[in-house]
Amino acid sequence: MRLSTFPPAMKASCLERKCLGMFQSGEEQPKGGLVQLEIPMRKPCWRNFDLQELVAATDNFSHENLIGKGGHAEVYKGRLPDGQFVAVKRLTKKEKEEERTGDFLSELGIIAHVTHPNAAQLVGFGVEGGLHMVLQFSPHGSLASVLHGIFFQ
Repeated sequence: MRLSTFPPAMKASCLERKCLGMFQSGEEQPKGGLVQLEIPMRKPCWRNFDLQELVAATDNFSHENLIGKGGHAEVYKGRLPDGQFVAVKRLTKKEKEEERTGDFLSELGIIAHVTHPNAAQLVGFGVEGGLHMVLQFSPHGSLASVLHGIFFQ
């Protein structure tokens, strides 16, 4: 159902309660023929990392922690203070700042919404001192490294 089909007089809080089926038994529900839906919604748990945290996790983006390099990014193995291993993807500079930011936001949006056992899960991001994505670290490396028999330890 498109949002434009909701009655214009309906308030957002009323709409949220209607969609979640949260009306009390004696409370009047808005008219308009809407179907009650129970939509379980998870709140995203991505962290916004500051540069100091990413520098500490990757040992100042040490060359020894470099696990991948492409045309527009470098990926470093890191370890967060809680002991979790992560892969920190740092986007490298492009000619146009708008293009780099657009690419970052597109990739961030895609990774944030992909849930598959073989896809890296987004842990968080950082925008201080550059554009960074923090992903769960896979000890088996990338899909390409698994297919070609190259493993990172």
